[in-house]
Amino acid sequence: MICLAVRSVSEIKEYRDYIEKLPEEERADWYLELQKKVPYHNQRNNESTLFKKDSIGKETTQKVNIGDVMCNVTCTAMALEMLGLSNPCANDIPPLQYEDCIEKNITWEHDTTFKYKPLNDGNQYDDAREWPQGRRSAVDSMFVGKVEVTTRTDLKVTTHIDEIKALIMERLKLGDGVIVSYAGHFIRIISCDDNGYYYDDPYGKYTITSTGRDWNRNYNGKTSEEGVGQNNYRSWSDFKILVKPIIFTVEYYHLK
Repeated sequence: MICLAVRSVSEIKEYRDYIEKLPEEERADWYLELQKKVPYHNQRNNESTLFKKDSIGKETTQKVNIGDVMCNVTCTAMALEMLGLSNPCANDIPPLQYEDCIEKNITWEHDTTFKYKPLNDGNQYDDAREWPQGRRSAVDSMFVGKVEVTTRTDLKVTTHIDEIKALIMERLKLGDGVIVSYAGHFIRIISCDDNGYYYDDPYGKYTITSTGRDWNRNYNGKTSEEGVGQNNYRSWSDFKILVKPIIFTVEYYHLK
């Protein structure tokens, strides 16, 4: 049984360098164990802000925190750490959290707006992080030529479940950072088999409902990096309750 003592992203990189020297047929078990060592990130303590927009989309002078809509880039941070890539903004003055660094480095923009529905007051926010092109632009900016990002948006959790399982397991064994989005929310996959998967949810812990998901107010706090979203388990059978297919986006980060 492989047991790895990992305390930092730099140590993840050291193990990856070692694993890559092993015969190809021996690498999968090492990578699967390394997936369990990636640090957890809580999106609810993120510090990124954007200017609030009015009902017609015009920016005001008021800044608002957008941590609660940053599940995507927070999961991207965890995926990049699985690749042994440390936060390039850690030594900034002041230092930025990894996910805030990713948000800062997004260069792609989309001409639509993302409505922050939890506020239920019509506020609109830049939505570039919601799109694969947005996340990819940040990764390309921070790690030029080092990372390949692939996004599958054609899979549905009821009709393509065997294909989803196979894809996730394949990419985990290759040492990729794997994140998935169900009903519009991203999580990082830690491990996966035919029965279910372990995952890190940067926002909290939700249950599957017949039409999507429900948080039941089971959220992370905003003062600590730890939270109830860390290292949870989901059975594939949980999705049998769905009354209609829902897209299950699979996005994986691979070192070139």
